Amino acid sequence: MVSLLAGVGVGFSKDLTGLENTYLYASLMGWKKKQIDEKIDDILRFSELDHHFFRPIRTYSSGMKARLGISVATAFRPDILLVDEVLGVGDASFRKKSERRVREMIDGSGTVIIVSHSQGLMMEICDRIILMEEGRILAIGEPKEIYKQYNSLLKTDSTE
Repeated sequence: MVSLLAGVGVGFSKDLTGLENTYLYASLMGWKKKQIDEKIDDILRFSELDHHFFRPIRTYSSGMKARLGISVATAFRPDILLVDEVLGVGDASFRKKSERRVREMIDGSGTVIIVSHSQGLMMEICDRIILMEEGRILAIGEPKEIYKQYNSLLKTDSTE
């Protein structure tokens, strides 16, 4: 199973509640109702949305939508989790909590593919990085080495 965590509120219906969107989003990722039922309490607790979970998404801030999306996508243990630039959303406490949860997924031997410009996060949680430019792979390797190349590219670009 592959799960996608991308963009704030991607796949959510603004007229459905957080609870209803949880079922919709998780079922679109391939999870069955029984599996979703088993995770609802965890999703509600992790998202910290409290009573807002039962209100329409149109009443949510972008941070609340992000909390729900991250909570649903990480509640399950897919074979592969694709994460696109969303771990930096929310307040500092929720960001740390989300990063811990993604680390747990990595430690649980699932594959996590992260698209990010956050060097600190990538250095901390990745064991391998792919450096790309205009859709081409420039380098693959350990974070420290790849970021040396990346920073060199940035210096070269700024002097041209």
